Amino acid sequence: YVEAVNNLFVKMMKIFVELHSQSFKKGRDLFIFPEGTRSKTLLKGRPGIGQIALYFKDYPILPIGCSGSDKLYPGSSPFAKKGRVLLRCGDLITGKDLEQFAIGEDFTPFTPEAEAKWGANFQGVADVVMERINELIEP
Repeated sequence: YVEAVNNLFVKMMKIFVELHSQSFKKGRDLFIFPEGTRSKTLLKGRPGIGQIALYFKDYPILPIGCSGSDKLYPGSSPFAKKGRVLLRCGDLITGKDLEQFAIGEDFTPFTPEAEAKWGANFQGVADVVMERINELIEP
């Protein structure tokens, strides 16, 4: 069962990467929430942002800080309350900013092999992104 679930995940992530490759070729952007969820305080970034960033290394990352959404979406309710959200855009994070985490060979993101071999690189990128976002949010 575990092997079947892992194989399905790898197939889904392959489609995810292919779709975003096509999207980038059409001039579209990719919008990612690096925490993987909403929270009242900034959480640790998930390594998936690092995998995407290092795989699509020619595309910069625009960090965006979002403050106040916790008041609009209290608890687990999918319905928003009336209120204000403050979004701040930071400076682009480019490949040059992430050079210390660069991977000098081709890899397939979201595979157990990539995660085992370069997991620290992926998390390092996530940490840089979250540091930049932290500078943009309200205390």
